[in-house]
Amino acid sequence: MLAFGQSFEFGLSGGVSTTSNPKKSVAFGARYSGGAISPAISAHGLFNVNGLMQTGLSVDYYGLQGNYTNALGNETKYKLANAQLNILAEINGKTDGDKGYFYIGGAGGIDNSAQFVWGAQMGYVYKPVKHLGIFAQASMRKITIYNLFTFPITVGVRVLL
Repeated sequence: MLAFGQSFEFGLSGGVSTTSNPKKSVAFGARYSGGAISPAISAHGLFNVNGLMQTGLSVDYYGLQGNYTNALGNETKYKLANAQLNILAEINGKTDGDKGYFYIGGAGGIDNSAQFVWGAQMGYVYKPVKHLGIFAQASMRKITIYNLFTFPITVGVRVLL
């Protein structure tokens, strides 16, 4: 039995992700940089402890791509590493409004290489009806094995129980 203010949310979202500049040496006159756009998807299962806090799990998937500019100035997209699949524990503080809530929090977990991933997220959930939410989230994740930051931005739907 749930106490007053406690509830569950399940959501799916999709969007884009970009990366920070890689720490990589290159040939004379060439340049590697982050910033290439990759697809991003997420699934969330969250428990609203009360009106001020939620905790749960998320599974994130996104590509790790960058830009390479050769000595002649030609730019091309390249794969920095295999796509990331992260399983993260999240904890968010939230502020309720009339038709939704704003949240901000931290996350930590492992990726598909069994390496530690950490980061932060913030977003807004708009609730047009009692059990449905439409949300947008901006995240920052540190991929420790590659010494990169990723910045997924997603939009999705949540079922509020």
